[in-house]
Amino acid sequence: MKKIKSLILTVIAATCLQSCGVVSLDEQQVLSQSIQISSSEYPATEADLLIALANDETKEWEATGFTMQLIDNFQSCRLDDVLSLNTNGTYNYNGGEVLCGAEDNERLKSGVWELNYQERKLIFDKGTSDEIELYIEEASETKVIVSSSYMQLKVVGRYEIGL
Repeated sequence: MKKIKSLILTVIAATCLQSCGVVSLDEQQVLSQSIQISSSEYPATEADLLIALANDETKEWEATGFTMQLIDNFQSCRLDDVLSLNTNGTYNYNGGEVLCGAEDNERLKSGVWELNYQERKLIFDKGTSDEIELYIEEASETKVIVSSSYMQLKVVGRYEIGL
């Protein structure tokens, strides 16, 4: 049974990579450089980070870039996404008109979020089957860059305000 599941997952991954477009090493380097990361941009205190993320009440973040290791054209379905973080620990997520499919199959989502300042993590819906943990690569008053992995591939997302 394990071999069958492994085979099915391998076929699904290969199909996804084939249909999404596998990029060469040179293209991958360009793709990973399309979102510039400077890990020095991180607020000095947890309070400063909370203000940067949610301000005094709420802050609306618009997706401006997404890259996924080895996959080209991943970002197009993410660029109409908007994430609102509220200081009361709740969030609202609007996936926009173009959904990516798989886990991104609902346009509107909401739930709770929390911050682990020391580990530079944003955690959404902790303790549920929908839990998502994102590493904060960068954070400022106008830009947040987060990363995670999907099927062992690195995913980097960039959100900005005031566009």
